[in-house]
Amino acid sequence: MATSEAQRITAEATLAHAIAAKDTTIARLTSQLEEAAQVQHVLEGEVEALQASKEALQAQHVDDETVMLHGLRGEMAVLEQRLRDEQAAHAASIHQVGVRGGGVVVVGGVWGVVCLDVVVVDVIDI
Repeated sequence: MATSEAQRITAEATLAHAIAAKDTTIARLTSQLEEAAQVQHVLEGEVEALQASKEALQAQHVDDETVMLHGLRGEMAVLEQRLRDEQAAHAASIHQVGVRGGGVVVVGGVWGVVCLDVVVVDVIDI
């Protein structure tokens, strides 16, 4: 009976030692899991911040592009109007001279050869 009592005590000590080792391993793994969860939480926050920053940059890009396109359209409209005005002034000056089909004309003090209502050559500037 003393032998079986000694075996039981030895088995219990061995089992207690194994349980303590497992408890230590569990505690270490739990600590690592908590640290990983904290890192994950921080990284998720950084991802959200980057996503918000990306969206803000995209919105700013769209706004800048819209402003730029609006400006370019305005400049184009001004240039188109200037072109129409110059075409109208040219047509009026040709019409005012009364030349059709060709000849020598003086427009604004400049001599020129007119062919089909268009000044082709400036001959003399007086």
